[in-house]
Amino acid sequence: MRPELISLILAALTFANFTKIIFANEYAVKAESKQHVIDFCSHAGCSFVKQVTSNYFLIKCPSPRLRSKSGASKGNDTIQDTANKFQDTIKKVEFQKLHKNYPRTSDSKWTEMWNLNGQVLPSMKVKEAWSMGRSGSGVTVAVVDDGVQLNHPDLRKNIDSANSYDYYNVDSNPTPRSVNESHGTMVTGLLAAEANNSQCIVGVAHQSTVIGIKLLGDLGVTDVTEALSLKHNLANVDIYTNSWGPSDGFGYAGPGSVTQSAFYDGVTKGRDGKGSIYVWAAGNGGLRDNCNADGYVNSIYTIPITSVDADGRAADYAEVCAPVFAATYSGNKRKNLTSTSLSSSCVTGLRGTSFSTPLAAGMIALALQTNPSLTWRDVQHLVVETSKRHDLQDDFSNWQLNGAGFYVSQVLGFGLMDAEALVTRAKTWVSVPEQISCSSSEFYVAQSTNLYMPEVWSRRRIKGGEECEINSLEHVEVKVSFSYSSRRGNLILLLESPAGTKSYLMTHRPWDSIKYSDPGSGFWYFSSVHFWGEKIDGTWKLTAKTDDEYSTKVTLNYWKINFYGFKRAGNSSPGLKTPEIILTILGAFVTFIKTVHW
Repeated sequence: MRPELISLILAALTFANFTKIIFANEYAVKAESKQHVIDFCSHAGCSFVKQVTSNYFLIKCPSPRLRSKSGASKGNDTIQDTANKFQDTIKKVEFQKLHKNYPRTSDSKWTEMWNLNGQVLPSMKVKEAWSMGRSGSGVTVAVVDDGVQLNHPDLRKNIDSANSYDYYNVDSNPTPRSVNESHGTMVTGLLAAEANNSQCIVGVAHQSTVIGIKLLGDLGVTDVTEALSLKHNLANVDIYTNSWGPSDGFGYAGPGSVTQSAFYDGVTKGRDGKGSIYVWAAGNGGLRDNCNADGYVNSIYTIPITSVDADGRAADYAEVCAPVFAATYSGNKRKNLTSTSLSSSCVTGLRGTSFSTPLAAGMIALALQTNPSLTWRDVQHLVVETSKRHDLQDDFSNWQLNGAGFYVSQVLGFGLMDAEALVTRAKTWVSVPEQISCSSSEFYVAQSTNLYMPEVWSRRRIKGGEECEINSLEHVEVKVSFSYSSRRGNLILLLESPAGTKSYLMTHRPWDSIKYSDPGSGFWYFSSVHFWGEKIDGTWKLTAKTDDEYSTKVTLNYWKINFYGFKRAGNSSPGLKTPEIILTILGAFVTFIKTVHW
């Protein structure tokens, strides 16, 4: 037999066995107890596998029967029919399908370790945090990626091999099996490479403990597998750093229901109830993309991070991103990063939000070392209050001062992270009050753009007080139902708060217009952190526009707002950073001087 034919047969057999062993006929079952699922399995002829989250369980069922002429699987119908008989105890049954995520990086040429050594300004002040005795010691970070070389000479001292895991291949060794799976090892180096060992680089949290988790692979993973990865060793992991997500440029995609449940478990049960920290790469689609189409990034449970380059500008791959908290340095075409890689090597040419994210996770580890009592929301507040705008620029819009005194950017969030300030504030931080959430009713609009009216808008008055006690906002989430005549990527959404703060929830996405050129409709949950610290009282305005009124008509069907925040005691102005308080006082004093007639 010809060698190339043998190779083809072996590849086909490998794929068949892989899908059969790991993914064939798996279902996620939502139920209140394990016993309810076991009872269901006994009637459905299925086998119980494991509990995945607080209310989701994994089962395996017999092979689906032949599909009917309509294309529906009779086997799947049987499982659902059985579930309907258990509707009092079985809330949902979901067949597990494969979906693929992608590492968030783009490569060029690296020259030197400028991002930490002070060669460029402004500085992220990591060396200053180290001089305060911070190294990440005692903090455990899970790197969820395409694997980690556990025995790399610049990493092995900090890696917890015993608790690392490969969810993609279902074994205990997440070391990559392909030379193309170097991404996770690069990420790990920036986070936790050992200091002063004459090897490659030093990581931001160079004495933290790393658990390697392999999740990414060529064939994709299921919702359940993703959920298991994001709550792996939940009792001991402080931070999960994630430099991956759906494809950039087109589509609306996010976590499945089981992974959403895992996020909730993480923030409510992780770190003895203080909540696990999920740090996420914001994406590399540039200004021709928008991170709000990524449901991992716009989750209230994650801390999305974007990139600034050595020239003091938003990196050319940084997206318009209302949910993004802050930025750290990453590469551009002129200056790039270096890190650890496979075969115990040290590589250059790193650029992308993939490599900004572990730097942010490392800085957060320094803060947790300083104050282990910080909750997941405390960490979000610390990032907001200590990140700085400096003179950073982007090519989308100017910085704006929100109603609570925070400068925010449509691309860079609250600015460049500052490790020294993060550690200093963490020392004396008092935990924020319990989170409150409030939801409006659905506001029906049913208005469309046209040649003479390229935008439609809807204003709604929101009352605080007894109806909603939030007087200091955190996340604002907007559910929007919309339709389009063609080229979906021409949709633009802009939300304005009562304080006048404007947040672009969606912007022009050319690739999405190409991929989705036919008429259609849908709804999506968009989120923003631009209103952080503001009050909810007053009129909120949502505007829907089209980037091309000649080819695309946009219809705003209805919208609804979910508010997240807390009730701040007293009448103090919430959220004002110290420098801006000083500027406010000085401004008032100058005004007073000008008005006094001497």
